[in-house]
Parts: sequence; structure tokens; C-alpha cells
Amino acid sequence: MYLADVSSVAAMEKFSDLIIQGVVVETEVVDAAELETIVSILVRNIYKGDKNLVGNIVQEKELGAIVTKEEWLKRNPETEVAVDYVVDAPNHETPSIVGQEIVIFLIKLEEGYFAYSGNSSIFYLNKQTNAYEQSDKAGTDFSDQEFNQQLAQFILDRK
Repeated sequence: MYLADVSSVAAMEKFSDLIIQGVVVETEVVDAAELETIVSILVRNIYKGDKNLVGNIVQEKELGAIVTKEEWLKRNPETEVAVDYVVDAPNHETPSIVGQEIVIFLIKLEEGYFAYSGNSSIFYLNKQTNAYEQSDKAGTDFSDQEFNQQLAQFILDRK
């Protein structure tokens, strides 16, 4: 069984195989029943791992899916849906979407890259503050604010 250490950004760095900053360029729901989405990221910076990946696409698998109304109703026929798409995700954590700027901590398994500790190892750029922030539902050991400060320092230390 795999248990991720999310006690700090330093712990996440230690156990991650690849840490990148980039922009989401494509998403594909690969298994709506299992709530899995393949996310393609154009790599802009490497904080840990193969520096040759800058400018390339890295694909990783995230929890959650944004599914069509029809797909949702196939699995939830007792519900009524008034929108065209439904976010279906564990802990209500939306998977990354096209255009988002992210910093993500990844592990490499036989099947490819995965977010180190599920979606809690993904930090999204807040365009109002110009800082990367963790989802408010990430479930980490620290408050979002403290974790976000740790990530800001982590990025500064690598410039």
C-alpha cells in the first residue's frame, strides 16, 4: 500500500520523482467509472527530475473527471441534471483543466506519472495574487496558507 507523506513541501519533494511547472494543454477522461483523467502538461520549468523535459509534454493521471450529462446519468439515473457537464471527483477536488498554470509533484510508476499524493500535490496559479495555491480541499497536514508559503519559498530557492 502506498501512503504519501504530505507533512510539508520538503517531504513531498523528497519522495517525488519529478516536480514541474507548466500549463495544462489537454485533458482526457480515460475512465469515467473510475474517475480518472489523463492531463497533458507543457513543461516550462523543472524543479526536480530530467531537465530535458522543458518544452515537452508530460502526461499524468489525476483523480476525478468532468463528465458529460449523458455519462453522469448512465451511472446516476435517479438524479436530475440541468447542466451539460458534471464534476465527479473524490473529495470534490476538480481535476486540472486546460489553460491552468500548475506546479505538480509527480511519482513515476510502471503505468506512468501520477500526482504524488493525489490532487493535493497540485498547486494552481492564482492570477490575482500571482502565487501558486493548493486546492482548498487537499486534505494536507498544514493549512493551505502555510503550504502555499512553503511552495513559494521552494520556487524562490530554485530560481
